[in-house]
Amino acid sequence: MELSNVISLLEEGSFAYSLHSIPKAKQNCLESIKVLNTISKLTGANDVSNVLSKYSMTLYDAINAKNDFYSYNEKFKWLSSKINGNFFPPVVSFGPGVSSHNMNFIPSNRVDKVQLDLPPKFVNEFEFQICSPLHVIDNSPEGDVELENLYQDLLTNCSFVCAMLSLVFVNPELIKSRLICNESNSIAKLHVNGCDRLIVINNELPIIKEGSSLGSNRSLVIRSSRPNSKLWRPALLEKAYLTLMGQGYNFKGSNMALDVYMLVGWVPEVIRIQNGQLPSAISRILDDNSKDIVMGLGVGSISESFSKSVGLISEHDYSIIGTRINSGLREFNIRNPWNKNASSDSAWWIDENQLQHFNYLYINYNSENLFKFKEEINLVKLPKNTLWNSLYDKPQVGITFSSEDSTSKSVSVWLLLERHLPSKLSTAEEKDDSVVINLSVYKSGTGEKLLTTTQYPYVYKPSVGTNNRTFLAKLDNLEINSSADSYTIVIDSTAASNFTLKAFSNSAFSFYKSKPKYKKILPIIEDEWSLNITGGNLTKSTFIYNPQYNLEVSEESNISIGVFGESANYYYNFHVFSCNDLHAPLVEILSPSNLIRQENYKMGAVLMNFDDIKPGNYRIVFSTYEVLESNKPLNFKIYVNTDAESDSIRLSKYHVTLSLFLARKQLIPWHNSNRIKVNFRTTSTNSKVKFHIQYTNATDFTGSTASNGRFQNDISDYRPALRASIFSSVTHESVLVNENWSNSLYGIFVEVNLAGISEYILLIERFESGIGGCVIDCGSSRKIEYI
Repeated sequence: MELSNVISLLEEGSFAYSLHSIPKAKQNCLESIKVLNTISKLTGANDVSNVLSKYSMTLYDAINAKNDFYSYNEKFKWLSSKINGNFFPPVVSFGPGVSSHNMNFIPSNRVDKVQLDLPPKFVNEFEFQICSPLHVIDNSPEGDVELENLYQDLLTNCSFVCAMLSLVFVNPELIKSRLICNESNSIAKLHVNGCDRLIVINNELPIIKEGSSLGSNRSLVIRSSRPNSKLWRPALLEKAYLTLMGQGYNFKGSNMALDVYMLVGWVPEVIRIQNGQLPSAISRILDDNSKDIVMGLGVGSISESFSKSVGLISEHDYSIIGTRINSGLREFNIRNPWNKNASSDSAWWIDENQLQHFNYLYINYNSENLFKFKEEINLVKLPKNTLWNSLYDKPQVGITFSSEDSTSKSVSVWLLLERHLPSKLSTAEEKDDSVVINLSVYKSGTGEKLLTTTQYPYVYKPSVGTNNRTFLAKLDNLEINSSADSYTIVIDSTAASNFTLKAFSNSAFSFYKSKPKYKKILPIIEDEWSLNITGGNLTKSTFIYNPQYNLEVSEESNISIGVFGESANYYYNFHVFSCNDLHAPLVEILSPSNLIRQENYKMGAVLMNFDDIKPGNYRIVFSTYEVLESNKPLNFKIYVNTDAESDSIRLSKYHVTLSLFLARKQLIPWHNSNRIKVNFRTTSTNSKVKFHIQYTNATDFTGSTASNGRFQNDISDYRPALRASIFSSVTHESVLVNENWSNSLYGIFVEVNLAGISEYILLIERFESGIGGCVIDCGSSRKIEYI
């Protein structure tokens, strides 16, 4: 038993605790305490074992008492430890001066956690051997010179070698501190999935076999070009990196900025070089922060002939190991990691005019020295589609800056988004570089969760995302107009994934998950427009046939209402009408005088906020701009968010169909008269009958302007005032008399209860004689027949 066993038990227990597997977590903690007690009896207690004992007991007590030992972010880091099918835990601080990246915790016996594959063409050329003796890198100039001469050979990992070279030329300790070794095993510390993580490996490396056809000097690992070098530690750090990536020595490639980030956690940036020009801010960055940045250059895909003519390698990265100003021009000392010859061949100077042959500039920033404040938050992007064409399911973060003097000022902040490596190794169909990530920043004022892209003005919205695993947004001169001003950051990804978002600034800020504008969200309702339930916009006579809902408000409230269409290719809207009586005639309810809010139609979705809406009854009509002409229904969802107490807001569907039984539609020409009589009979007692009567310019059904047979008038079209009454055909007595005229765009409705089985006359009148047609729709609770 040794301390490495204790660390493994604590790591497994922390993972189980974060997974809410409490029995497993408690068991691991108890086992770690038992092992520590056994070790203390055998070798005696020391400072390290005492720190571990205290940590184990504290963790066990917290689990047993159901207290939160880890924060949400810490639990998330543990849950993100499964990477490409293996377990790589976060570096843990157990107490002052004792972390899990510690020489005392390296297993003494050879570990065999992950066996790395060799490329098929090299399987018979290499064999794994323990690299002994390990060349210990001290602080002598000789050790640093060996590091400065690192190169790649057969393995196509130029990005990783460039990353190491660039860091070595800034400060060799940056590399030396990432790996600790004994004779059998090593523990590397790499930055991935939001934090520094441990990769435990044995010290076996692929060494070329004696008599290999490749020759005795070829290598599959990173090495130094110094004669007789036994510098194995960079190769072990490379092995840890390949173990983490899950590809073995079949490396698929990366980029230098990402690999520097994984090596030391410095903020990565990938800048596309366009027309050989760098951004104007680069010179200032180089001058002010030369010791806090590392740089490299990347070449895209170029032809073999062009490669030879310019002396560059296609799809290859180069380190920048120095810069200078010469005759007014910025010059870069670039280093080819694929050349083990003399330094004059592997490194040379170019000026800024020669950047036209490169596609990318890689920069990594030491955020510890550049910023006073740093915050981070972990997020999940799930494959959900709760609200179509919305930001609802996208991870969102609020950021609030404070102004001590409550006066206007501006601040700058950098936002680094990292997409986590997956828990399982991706298949050939699930290419990691096919996932595109992006982020946008909106001036929400509150940091609230957003639903649409038009809800607030954006202050950062790149035109395209990136298929890299990291995305850096640099926001300068954000306005802070009050004692505290907030923005909302929206994360986007083409695939489900875990993310870490880090923010860096020299101004104090708070960082938090965004929440909806109000505390209560009503159950989301799904509905549809169909061929019969569609009416177009407010200027159409068919508007009344759109889906409608009753909103009942029992106390003054703030409400957000949204409609989200399944298709992004339609223009959507909704209109809210106030009404004292939800059972009043539809023409009265949908009168323009009752309209309390009107917005423009928008593609995909519409969201409106109603502040201090008064108690009462409201009718909401959801519409598309044009009448739906397809037989395929168009689905939509309704979202309601409010600060009201429970049950004080109710939303219920209003059915716009006339009734259960629908008589055939009739179109009767006016023939320059002002009266039309329609005879009908009831077939059952107690029939509730409703007629919808409209004027149309058409005189037969060929004039129908909709595929559902409805006649559509525009608000600017001529229409005479109408009224209608019902009489008994038998007694000629009135059953229902209407004396009021109406020229409503939506026509008139006549509703009556007929007690007996009999024959009746529907008398329709227009204010002045004329031409055109009269469209009659009828629905009833019992079957009726036209005579």
